[in-house]
Amino acid sequence: MLFRGINNYKSMNIILDQTESQGALWLGDYTAAINQQLLKQKNIKTVLTVASGLNVKYPPNSDIVHKVYNILDIESCNIKRIWGDTYQQIDEGLQKGGVLVHCAAGVSRSAATVIAYLMRKQAMSFQEAFQFVRLKRSVVCPNFGFQRQLKQFERELQNGNGKNDTEITQQQQITQQQQQSIKPIMQQQQLSNLTIQPHSISISEKKTMVRRNQLTPASKFPKPAYLSNVKQAQSLKK
Repeated sequence: MLFRGINNYKSMNIILDQTESQGALWLGDYTAAINQQLLKQKNIKTVLTVASGLNVKYPPNSDIVHKVYNILDIESCNIKRIWGDTYQQIDEGLQKGGVLVHCAAGVSRSAATVIAYLMRKQAMSFQEAFQFVRLKRSVVCPNFGFQRQLKQFERELQNGNGKNDTEITQQQQITQQQQQSIKPIMQQQQLSNLTIQPHSISISEKKTMVRRNQLTPASKFPKPAYLSNVKQAQSLKK
């Protein structure tokens, strides 16, 4: 077992207790994720693997929803990019039963992900969420790079954003798609307006021409060309 020297170490710890409306949120390590008997005992229906190369798998007939996020436990890794999706997965998973978020040791990657969830869901600051999770699981310690990203996420939440970079990008893409779908409609309306306007003017001009023709004496109109040609031919015969 990992962390043998730490007293009362457990493969997973409960972070949010089960309620009447939702299951419990758990934070743990690799051994917890592969212990299917334990998962069944705790009514865990969703497992989020925040790590690379752990090869956690479940039988095809399993009722567990499993999602893998390939994150390395290094300071330069952009873990913040997954928090939009992990937030949604945790939120939806808690409606079905318990949720386990784990990495290799349940110390850095999965801990940062759970802290980010609490910051957004419970409106906690980084320090509040960090201390809350550490009280539940004493070995929790995200690496410094993840802590910097959690502080940046805190500023985004304080500014009323509430979304990470991935969500913002997705929203921008949706907005752009909506704008692209509206453009053809607007262009069609503009073309319709251009078509209607000349038509109404031409009718008005025709009415004006008719009125003018009715008021103009016939003698003022030039004679048709074929009549002039006939008279010229008759005069030549004479």
